[in-house]
Amino acid sequence: MRIHTSLKILFFVFVFISSLQPTNFVFSHTEEYTLEVMEKIAIERAPELEQLRSRKIALEDSAIADGQMADPKLQAGIINVPTDTFSNTQENMTQIKFALVQDFPRGNSLSLRTEQQKLLAKGEDPKSAIEN
Repeated sequence: MRIHTSLKILFFVFVFISSLQPTNFVFSHTEEYTLEVMEKIAIERAPELEQLRSRKIALEDSAIADGQMADPKLQAGIINVPTDTFSNTQENMTQIKFALVQDFPRGNSLSLRTEQQKLLAKGEDPKSAIEN
């Protein structure tokens, strides 16, 4: 029983020591790295910074989209159609309607929304996150 416990402890010590061995290809070279080089490698590989870069790009694209007017809409319809014959000549009140509708935003709200999205994108810049 005591030998079995000792083997378990020895096994865990071996696993722990072997996990300390450098397995990343960056550390497998024999050259020495300075603090600046190691910081650069850490920054390039940080998943949080990649997430910030992706979010910044998405917000910049959203800023462009927010600055555009909505697409015009084409509407078509038939009004007051008699339901017994569905003839458009039976009643004089039957109408055919076609419309082109464009929504215009108030004031300069498009430019304000664009500016807001650009500022949000600037806040997601990974360079500003590194400096803070």
